[in-house]
Amino acid sequence: MARYLFLILILTGNIFSKVYEETDRTALINTTTLELRVNGVAGSGQVYFSKFDLNTAKSAFGSFMRGRGFSETGDSGSIVSYKNGERKTKAIFSPGEKGTAIIVLETKGEEKKTEGGDVPGADFADIPRPKNSKREFCLERLSGKEKSITVIYDINESTSSFTNYYKNLMENYGWAPMLAEKVTEGTLLVFESHNKWCNIFIGNDKVIMSRYSK
Repeated sequence: MARYLFLILILTGNIFSKVYEETDRTALINTTTLELRVNGVAGSGQVYFSKFDLNTAKSAFGSFMRGRGFSETGDSGSIVSYKNGERKTKAIFSPGEKGTAIIVLETKGEEKKTEGGDVPGADFADIPRPKNSKREFCLERLSGKEKSITVIYDINESTSSFTNYYKNLMENYGWAPMLAEKVTEGTLLVFESHNKWCNIFIGNDKVIMSRYSK
């Protein structure tokens, strides 16, 4: 799961708040806010870091959100959804060796999936979409000097199949390979094209793509 942390840090530009502990609630208030678009809906995001493991961090953060009047509306493991009236929040938990990174995204408005089961948002014009996949999450960073997009797809083919697919296809889209690393959770591929960079993490049931540019 450390690679999920790596991908999210790329998205946020390596911006961290204070270390979040259950007894240090100020860490959830004094943090940097980013202008974002989440699944096609405008919103904002904040970055936290917890010393806790995934389950403890989720429990502590859930307690914090309930204290703000939010109720939990969904939990897919690494993404937990909350709601308070029209305010909707998604918390992405990315555990690593030294703790858990937490990206908190708040939006207003409805998200309606397409007939094909995709969440609203967009695919990359210069990166092929995974075959037979569904778009589960789309996050666009709109503020700051670096612009970035992260898209998560649900897949139903093997990790090796998608790894070979992108290794063979990305150069046709103008991307040069920089790194291919196999880890316990899957495979991380890194590509470069002029002033753009792309990271593709291929897990057992998901492909996470992040593209960022200056």
